[in-house]
Amino acid sequence: MSFAAWSAIFMTLIGAMSGAIFGTISSKNKSKSRN
Repeated sequence: MSFAAWSAIFMTLIGAMSGAIFGTISSKNKSKSRN
């Protein structure tokens, strides 16, 4: 595969992982305390 294809897949995986982590953290913070 080409570098562009690998970078696209890599960024997609990182985006999905960071999105899931950020979603769980934000939901936990919301349930813990309201700012």
